[in-house]
Amino acid sequence: MIFILKMRPLNEKDLTASNPFLPEDDDYDMYLRALQKDLTQIDGITEVTQNNSSLCIETNEALSEDELKRRIKPVFTESLMSNLRFVSLVKS
Repeated sequence: MIFILKMRPLNEKDLTASNPFLPEDDDYDMYLRALQKDLTQIDGITEVTQNNSSLCIETNEALSEDELKRRIKPVFTESLMSNLRFVSLVKS
């Protein structure tokens, strides 16, 4: 199965007391690549490729969107989310 995970960089609306500064533009790509690498380590995911701000996730088993979200949720750490924002996850 193939899923599309869309991410976006932080913007001013995302700033909070715990995240008071916008990351450098170059950091976005670095964190997106790190997310891509982390996702490939998850059970059931066979390949993750990047296309701009989207990651194409290929699984070796039939998963629902909710099941895949449950599996990938631990990857979304505080340090990662201080540089990226989740937009959507849809079955392709």
